[in-house]
Amino acid sequence: MGLILIAGGAFLTKGCSKPPAASAPVDLNRHPIYSTYAFPKDKSIIHMGIQPLWIFEGNIAEVMTRDRILAKKLQELGLRISFHRFLKGEDVNFFVRQGDLHGGMVGDLPTLAIAAAVDVVIPASVNQSYDSIITNRPMLVRDLKGKRVAYPEGSVSHRALLEALASEGLSRRQVELVPQR
Repeated sequence: MGLILIAGGAFLTKGCSKPPAASAPVDLNRHPIYSTYAFPKDKSIIHMGIQPLWIFEGNIAEVMTRDRILAKKLQELGLRISFHRFLKGEDVNFFVRQGDLHGGMVGDLPTLAIAAAVDVVIPASVNQSYDSIITNRPMLVRDLKGKRVAYPEGSVSHRALLEALASEGLSRRQVELVPQR
C-alpha cells in the first residue's frame, strides 16, 4: 500500500498493484532534474514527491524530515521516507502513476487528478490558499473577457482562475485559456 500526503488533501492508494501508466504527453523520465532521481524498489522505503517551492508543503516536508517521533515509529515498522523534489503536482502524479512514488504533497487539482486515475482514499484537506492574476496593468477579472490568459494547467491556480471567471459570469469560451507546462 502506498501513502500519499497532499497539501490539497491527503490520500492513500489502495492495494499493492502498480498504478496505471502515465498518459502525460511529455516523458518526465527524461527531464533534466527528474532523470537523476532513483526510486529503488525496496519495500522499506516510502518514496514521497514534494513541491519545496510551495511554502506550505515545503514546510511540512521539512518538519517530517526532522520529526524524530515519526522516524522512530517508521523504524519500528522497518520503514523510512525518501523525499523527491518536484516543480509541479502534475509531475508528482506522473511518477505516482508510473509506480515510482508511493505518494506526494500536491495541490487540490493534482489530488483530484490522481484520485481519478488511481484508487485512493482522501482523508483530509489541509490547505486553503490565495492566487493572483498577474497583468502588465491594473485589471479586474471581468476585463479578461476576450483576452489570452496563461495558467499552470492542473494546478491550484488553474482552479482559482476558473472560479474567478465563473464569479464574474465569464465562461471558458469567453477567454482564451493558454495552458503552460
